[in-house]
Amino acid sequence: MTRRAIGWLAISLALTYPSTAGAAVVQDTASIVPPVGRFAVARARIDSAVNNGLVSMTVAVAMNGRIIWAEGFGWADKERRIRASPHSMYGVGSISKSYTATAMMTLVEKGLVQLDRPANDYLGRGKIRGFAGDADKATVRLVLSHRAGLPRHHQEFYADEGYGRPTMDETIMRYGILVNPPGERYVYANLDYGIADHIIERVSKRPYEDFMVSDVFIPLGLTRTYVLVPPVIRPGTVVLYDQNGKIIPYFDFDQRGGGSTFSSMYDLVRFGMFHLKNRLPEQRHILADSTIDRMHSAQFKGGPGPAQDYAFAWNIDDDVFGYQVFSHSGGMPGGATNLRLVPAKNIVVAAASNTYPRDRLTFNIADDILAALLPDYAAGLERRRASPPGVAPRPAFVPTPELVGTWTGQVVTWQRTLPIRMVVKPDGDVHVTFDNQPEALLNGVSYMNGDFNGRFTGSLSEPDIGRHPHVLILENLRLRNGKLCGTFMASEVTGRGHYSLPSWVEMERK
Repeated sequence: MTRRAIGWLAISLALTYPSTAGAAVVQDTASIVPPVGRFAVARARIDSAVNNGLVSMTVAVAMNGRIIWAEGFGWADKERRIRASPHSMYGVGSISKSYTATAMMTLVEKGLVQLDRPANDYLGRGKIRGFAGDADKATVRLVLSHRAGLPRHHQEFYADEGYGRPTMDETIMRYGILVNPPGERYVYANLDYGIADHIIERVSKRPYEDFMVSDVFIPLGLTRTYVLVPPVIRPGTVVLYDQNGKIIPYFDFDQRGGGSTFSSMYDLVRFGMFHLKNRLPEQRHILADSTIDRMHSAQFKGGPGPAQDYAFAWNIDDDVFGYQVFSHSGGMPGGATNLRLVPAKNIVVAAASNTYPRDRLTFNIADDILAALLPDYAAGLERRRASPPGVAPRPAFVPTPELVGTWTGQVVTWQRTLPIRMVVKPDGDVHVTFDNQPEALLNGVSYMNGDFNGRFTGSLSEPDIGRHPHVLILENLRLRNGKLCGTFMASEVTGRGHYSLPSWVEMERK
C-alpha cells in the first residue's frame, strides 16, 4: 500500500471510529460576545437549530473596522466533545472562489496575467475546447465571471473510497467544453475556478494551495485558513456531518479553486474587511484599492438572482432593503457558509455550519444579524418574511412547432461519440433512445427562454461516471443553426453526491 493510500485510510478510520481518549471540552477565549439582547433573534435561531440536530454553527460580525461578535455554537467535533469556536475551520465551499479571484488579481497587478487574453494562453496540455463557440474568446475575465461558456460541473473524491482526483490538465481536457458562446450568458460553472486555480499554479510555478498560503492567507493574517488537500487535515478543522448527524469523510475536489478552502469565521470576516478596504494592522495591502474596485465591478447584468449582478466571485445586489450588498455563499457535503458585505455601513457578516442544513439557515442568520444592525434592513426583512414571494409553478410542457418531430444526433464524451435519438410528440411526451439502451421517457421537460431541459433513465460507462448510479440530463439545450445542442449531464443520484459531469450533445430534426 502506498504512503498516500495509508494516509487516506487513516483519515477514514479516524472519522469512522473517532477516538475519545483525552477528549476535552475546548473553551475558546477569543470569542467576542456582545450584550445578549443585540443579536437575540439570531442567537435564538441558532440555538433552536443546534437543539434540533444541527451539529454546529459559528458567526463573526465586523462593523467599522472592528469585530463586534464572534461566537461558536454546538460541536466542531461532537464525538470528541470539541466545541465550535470562531477559530474552528469550516469548509467555506464556493466562497473559495472569492479567495481564488483575489489571488488571481495579485497576478494581474503584477502583469503576469491579462484579463482579456484567452484563458488557453495560460493553460498547458489541457485546453478549453470550443463546441458552441470559439475557445480563443473564452478570456480570463469571462472565466472569473462565469461567462466563458462552460457548463455546470462538480466532482468530489472522498478519503474512504480508494481513488483520487485526476490532474487539472485531465479535468480540463475532459470537461472544459464550451456549451455556449463565450460572453453569451451566465452559467455558474465550478470548473471556471478550477481553470483559474490552474492558471495561478502555472503562472506562479507553485502548487495552487502553496501560492494561496504565501501570497494571500499569510499576508492577510489568515492563519486559520488553508486549502484542504487530503490526507493533510490541520488541527482545528471541523468534522463534517450529514443531515442525520453521520460523519462525512473529508474529500478533495477536481477544482480546488472553486471549493476546497477551509477557514475560520474569525478569518473569513477579516477577509471581508480587507475587501471593504479596512486597514487592519496584521494585514498587508496585497491589492490596490483600484483593483479591489475592479473585483467588485459588475461584469454583466442579470446574475444568479433576480436583482443580482456578478463581479469576480462576488454577487452584487444593488438594493437589498435600501443597501448595496456584496455576497457569496458556499454549500457542500458537510457544510454551508454565507458571507455578506454592506459597503455603505462598513459591515461584514460571516456564518458557517458543519452540517448542510435542510433550509437556508446560514442565509437567515445573516439576515437576522443585518436586521439587528440596520433598522431599514429590519423593516424590509419583516415585510418580506410576512409575505414571502411565491414560487411560480413550472408550466406544463407544450412543445412549439419548431420542437415537434424526430431528432437524431450524437453525444460527445471525453472518450467517445455515442448516438442519441429524441422524439418530441405534439402532446408533449418526449422519448429518448441513447446508445442503443432501452427507450426512455424524458421527465421534467421544459422549454423556457430558449432552453430545453429534461432528464431520463440511462447510463454512461466512462470510468469517472460509471462508479456510481446516475441519471442523464439534457440541460439548457438551445437551437443553434438548426441544431438542438448543449449540455448532456451525468449526475449521481444516490449516496453522497459525487458528481455532475457534462458532455456535449447536438441533434438535428429529420
